[in-house]
Amino acid sequence: MLATMSGLTFRFSGIARENGRMGCSRRARSLNLRALPSRSIPELVDQSKRVRLDNLMEQAKIAVTFAVENGPVTFPCACIAGDVVILHLLNELGYLKTEEVKVVMIDTLHLFPETIEFFQEKQEAYGFKGDTYKPDGCVNKADFEEKYGYDIWKQNIELYDKVAKVEPFQRALQETKCRTLLTGRRRDHGFERAFIEIYEEGKSDIFCNVQPLAYWTFEDCFDFIELYSIPAHPLHEKGYPSIGDAKDTVPVSRDKWFEYAGERSGRFQGLTDTDGEKKTECGMHVSDDGSEPAFDRDLWDERSKVEKLTERASLEDLLAHKPERDEHGKFMIVYAPWCKYCMAAENAFESFAEQAPGIAVAYRGDNDRDFVSKIGVQSFPTFLYVPGEKRDPVKFEGSEEDRTPEMFLQFYNSMEWFHKGSPDVFR
Repeated sequence: MLATMSGLTFRFSGIARENGRMGCSRRARSLNLRALPSRSIPELVDQSKRVRLDNLMEQAKIAVTFAVENGPVTFPCACIAGDVVILHLLNELGYLKTEEVKVVMIDTLHLFPETIEFFQEKQEAYGFKGDTYKPDGCVNKADFEEKYGYDIWKQNIELYDKVAKVEPFQRALQETKCRTLLTGRRRDHGFERAFIEIYEEGKSDIFCNVQPLAYWTFEDCFDFIELYSIPAHPLHEKGYPSIGDAKDTVPVSRDKWFEYAGERSGRFQGLTDTDGEKKTECGMHVSDDGSEPAFDRDLWDERSKVEKLTERASLEDLLAHKPERDEHGKFMIVYAPWCKYCMAAENAFESFAEQAPGIAVAYRGDNDRDFVSKIGVQSFPTFLYVPGEKRDPVKFEGSEEDRTPEMFLQFYNSMEWFHKGSPDVFR
């Protein structure tokens, strides 16, 4: 059966509807209402919870099935209570072992060790292989601190979110070829999510956002976990309602857990956004499609003297030195707009382009990692002299302090001399 929602055509299979609404479970329809007054209040509460969970679970399974039928599906799992519920449903439906749903974890390198261990335990328990994505070019926390500083999250929280969360998340979506994004976002998480729907139109390459727990509450998640005896994150026992980065996540009094937005009340402690407001979102889910389609700003705008190659075919032409290009080599930066070292080199490379018209070229490599790695790009930024004529590019090996217009020009002239026989461009 096909149903149209917000301009999208959704494909459902075997979904019963009554009076325009999803049909209730058989258990709910067969409930003998006249028998309720003779029962104790605790019994009635327990019965009500079970009926509610039956309906919520049925609704969630329908949503997950829809996601798979409109995949490929990616599920970013942070191992919090709602994610544990979704993993259980995915396992029940068989989508983990078949790999019809790709499960990914974004490891910021600041997570609790228990989170990493718990994710591994879930993989072993359900028999699936999840993928972990870390900040670009970083294997461990020491790598991250060497690259960005040990307290970047204090000095520049926006940059921290981009390099530790948003960029790995975007990379995960690209590499899993995500068409439908499955998330555990719920309305009771807070005002930013108060009006989300189970099905929402995506943007960019995402066809649809599916949030099967949108109408659940935090208490529903724990009721479900208890009802089915599902192992939950061990830090819940230590007072953590939600678990994010260890550096800014704290325990919360249990009597506050099930208040509105109570689950996330222990997150982002001591952090503020750039507007000075208390931080409530990590940056991964700030737009309607559940992801940022790109980053705030690319480098080198339309007024720049730097020639930006936007298609791989253009880069391939440059490497092959197609006839339409001039006789001189090019000096290219392969960059990522979220990388602070690329940002730091932006002005210097622009100044070089102004001194050497028609020579400076830029290519965004974080969206084309497999290809740029074949020409020696292992990190961003990478500067390359491209002689063309199907010769291999030569890497500029200067340090961060050497990334000046003068050093770029000196390197370029030395390469021109070597490959062309005379430095006839700049004397």
